[in-house]
Amino acid sequence: MDIVKQLETFRSQMSAREKETTDRILNNLKPLANDSAKEAAETYKTSTATLVRLAKRIGLSGYSELSFQTKQFIDKNAHRKETTIQDNQLVDITKGFNEAITNIATKDNSDKLEQLAEKIHDSERTFVIGFGYTGLVADYLKYMFLSFGKSLNSFDNMIMVKHVYQVLQPGDLVIVFSVSGSVKQYKELFAKCKKINAYLVIVTMNSGLEVLNQAKLSFVLPTVSIINSNFKVQSVDSQPVFWVFASALMRLYQDKYLAK
Repeated sequence: MDIVKQLETFRSQMSAREKETTDRILNNLKPLANDSAKEAAETYKTSTATLVRLAKRIGLSGYSELSFQTKQFIDKNAHRKETTIQDNQLVDITKGFNEAITNIATKDNSDKLEQLAEKIHDSERTFVIGFGYTGLVADYLKYMFLSFGKSLNSFDNMIMVKHVYQVLQPGDLVIVFSVSGSVKQYKELFAKCKKINAYLVIVTMNSGLEVLNQAKLSFVLPTVSIINSNFKVQSVDSQPVFWVFASALMRLYQDKYLAK
């Protein structure tokens, strides 16, 4: 598990105290990896109960597993050299995005992207769903595909997800963009897709999402972080990663079905 990615993925769903604690953890990972729960709580100016809740929030059993996963992350990234983020912020951010985008471009993702383009082309009804900035990605796909002559239905609020649930039919294509994928309103929708055999596609940054194995297609996109040799993490808005994915999908569709 990439502990930094999990903390960033679930940050939007955390309580104010959990967010504050997460920010302190990302500023210095080492106490979490090396200290007891009591010692780490003192360092991060929080409580042991908050650390345990935080661990469970990101899918772990408790503090011991949170500490173990952090230690594994540090060991895996021990080769990183010191960077001077203040002096080279643009360079560091660019490197972070380059690394993330490179991680998207796998053979597996390429094959699945072709399947998704084909499914969009063949489906009579396609629903694209997202909230917040992933909702903007859903709307973007709707209007771009409309320019291709292909109609997609996009939904970017909780109320409309209930509408999708009510009108969903067998064979419908449902594409969900979600950073964590664990929004409560999605649970019923995912269950309905499975029940009636709708074609569910999930695009997320949460590799631990249980419903991934129920989806017909799933894509786990990388988050973007800058980490120096002292294991201070500087998070970067990962929104562009979703836009890169959406742009690649449209280009593939255009080349495959619209090229003269």
